[in-house]
Amino acid sequence: PLPAAPPPAPPPGLPGGSRSEVRGRVCDTSGRGVPDVQVGVAKGGKQGCSTDEDGCFSLSIEDAETDVPDDAASVGTGCSTGSSASTVVSFAREGFAPMTSVAQCVPGGPPATLQVTLRPISASAVMDAAAGGSVVDDATGSSITVPPNALAYPDGSPVDGPITVSLSVLDVTDPEVLASMPGDFSAVGEDGSAVFLQSLGAAWVGATDESGTALSLKDGSEGVALDLKSTATASPDKVGADAELWAFNEESGKWELQQQTLLKVNGETAPNSAARATLPAATSTSPRGYKGIKKGKKMGRKIDAKYEQDDGGPVGLVEG
Repeated sequence: PLPAAPPPAPPPGLPGGSRSEVRGRVCDTSGRGVPDVQVGVAKGGKQGCSTDEDGCFSLSIEDAETDVPDDAASVGTGCSTGSSASTVVSFAREGFAPMTSVAQCVPGGPPATLQVTLRPISASAVMDAAAGGSVVDDATGSSITVPPNALAYPDGSPVDGPITVSLSVLDVTDPEVLASMPGDFSAVGEDGSAVFLQSLGAAWVGATDESGTALSLKDGSEGVALDLKSTATASPDKVGADAELWAFNEESGKWELQQQTLLKVNGETAPNSAARATLPAATSTSPRGYKGIKKGKKMGRKIDAKYEQDDGGPVGLVEG
């Protein structure tokens, strides 16, 4: 018999065992596969592949695009075979709110698998950047209001003419809708400790110019106002924490506490970390992302509430 063929050589410039693979399927909230979704690695913004007509994808990951745990078998730009490292994978398609999921990759091991749900944009509106305007989601009554001249390009240069502002609201009382929440509900608390979140509501907001270039809040602007409606409820006394606003960091795959944005719950300012802070209003560098209201404890649960948000931070997906 013929000798067995040797294993294929790794791609040029990559040492053996330095690649991982993430496979999976992207569906909409009805469970249908979504084709032509751009799949990439959030770290560095690398675009890797697109989903096929059934929503399936296969993404190759390099060691430099993973985050190795502190207690992994090796550290630096690589990890040994058998050690697990997390990779934040991004998913984007026109007409849907972007999604981010964390894959646990084992270089040289079997492919990691992800089942991803994309949520369609609920409402959008074209407005003049100099005049501002509002976008309302008729299904939930949630809205985002952009003041005049509040947005700019990421480099700080002004934006003129028509802009498109889009809104996607998540009903967190629906388990199927929760599947379209980015990340794994892990977060970084006020003191840097790890917490886990339970949401009372979330929304994503995106703003682009005529060519589709993403916009950010202008440095020194008054920010935007998000009024997020939710039927989810929670008792601060039972949970032992006040409602907080959280923003999703797409590169780290973690929710981060927003301590410089006042939050109103049922019209009253929440007595949370932002209300206690004396820092000046935050400025923003990114116009899109996830934010929301939650409560939480270290390594415990975090619960969000129905709220109105006066946001001095970036335009983006909000979670509450």
